[in-house]
Amino acid sequence: MTSDSDLIAAYRRGDRSACPRLIRRHHVAVFNLFYSLMGSDSTANALTRQVFIRLFTGRDDIARSFAVHLYRTCHVCWTEYVNGSAGPDGRALPFPQMDSTAHDGQDVIGLLSSLPHELRVLVVLREMNGLSYSDIARVVDIPDETVKRRMQEAYRCMRLRLGTGGPLNAAGNTALAGGTGPQGGATPQPEGQQG
Repeated sequence: MTSDSDLIAAYRRGDRSACPRLIRRHHVAVFNLFYSLMGSDSTANALTRQVFIRLFTGRDDIARSFAVHLYRTCHVCWTEYVNGSAGPDGRALPFPQMDSTAHDGQDVIGLLSSLPHELRVLVVLREMNGLSYSDIARVVDIPDETVKRRMQEAYRCMRLRLGTGGPLNAAGNTALAGGTGPQGGATPQPEGQQG
């Protein structure tokens, strides 16, 4: 199987068939990341498109881990969005109103929405996308120890939000573990992925 970095290099050399192959590999994971952060399928789709546009038009050397590079690009797009920068078409994207009534743990998006943006992205990268603390540190460009400290703060905030004093599951982590993201069930599908 051709590596992700090789596909991007091939695309930049003029092989247009590389683009859809790479998008098929990672589209759902990127969409789920943004959907988990935003709770809006239209905004998740817009930001997902922006990530892939940047990957294919950027001049960055992707010699390091492609996953770190991909999620770093997602983090940059997310940060620009949160700070009010324009969307991929030059227009400002609306910031969706998320349901923040997560009292019984069923509304994960609502629970995440109760976190400050800088904590929310760490939890999603860890619990829904399965990144290690070290990879998260590289994605968001902060020291490993800062990631650990902020994750502890995020878990504490979520426990308080749920009204519990202890861990959110037997492993001592949140109930978000599993790495699959919100995809599935009645959750909106990324554009072009409807079945």
